[in-house]
Amino acid sequence: MGTTKQQVAGTVWALVIAGGLAACTKAPDKAAAAPAASIDRTRLLAVDNDPGAWLTTGRDFGKTHYSPLDSINEQTVSRLGFAWQLETGTNRGMEATPIVIDGVMYTSGVAGRVYALDAASGKVLWQFEPQINGKALRGSCCDMVNRGVAVWQGKVYVAAIDGVLYALDAASGKELWRADTVDDKQRGYSVTGAPEIAGKVVVIGNGGSEFDARGYVTAYDLETGKQA
Repeated sequence: MGTTKQQVAGTVWALVIAGGLAACTKAPDKAAAAPAASIDRTRLLAVDNDPGAWLTTGRDFGKTHYSPLDSINEQTVSRLGFAWQLETGTNRGMEATPIVIDGVMYTSGVAGRVYALDAASGKVLWQFEPQINGKALRGSCCDMVNRGVAVWQGKVYVAAIDGVLYALDAASGKELWRADTVDDKQRGYSVTGAPEIAGKVVVIGNGGSEFDARGYVTAYDLETGKQA
């Protein structure tokens, strides 16, 4: 039997509901290629024509968090069952909202790890593990959480907890560029938020006001990583 878009979306939510148990393990022995994740402004604005997609952390351009899928409702919710799980090998916090494009789920884990998964089966297509500066953990208020990735025109953007912003190839997970967003290494800055795409730049916010740092926002060129 084929997998419909609604079935894929149901699988996505099964993972989210089981979030306390779910996430990812070691990278597969041989990474598989994922689709190109070709999101642009036109596709994002027309997301209602692709109801099985979840293209931003809020699904659509306006971050409404609303899905038009109707196969899960008051009459069918009692029949929901467990679909799959993926062990991350950690008991640290997990707070990311997955993004789903063309049947691939992109999400982040502890400290800025990134996973690309087959949304229907949970198979790991690729995994990215940032090499973080452990000193940054002393300036983080809220565990090693990461709140998500941004996906745009074949790239996946994520900020690690030590403030390094990465652009990854959506098909392979290969690092394309990195940018250190921290301007004062002596203060307790960290990043746990999801990047935002805005025109030709990716925007990220740095936190630290629980300690000795005042948060700020910076933007970087989508293609080169140069600070804009």
